[in-house]
Amino acid sequence: DQGKILMKLIYRETGKTTYSIIKQYQGGSKAFMWNTFGKFYGHNLKDEYDPAVEYEIEFIIKKLGFE
Repeated sequence: DQGKILMKLIYRETGKTTYSIIKQYQGGSKAFMWNTFGKFYGHNLKDEYDPAVEYEIEFIIKKLGFE
């Protein structure tokens, strides 16, 4: 669960998925490999952040004044 939250926060801050960042810096084959590895454990590196869906994360960020 912490990995999923981290990936959502990375997308929220950069506007890029974790997959696209890995692809940019390490290439498509590495991004594909890590995405496949992540899916084995229930993660998807192509997940995006939607404040309406991730309202708990958004609430915590705003409540603690990180924005």
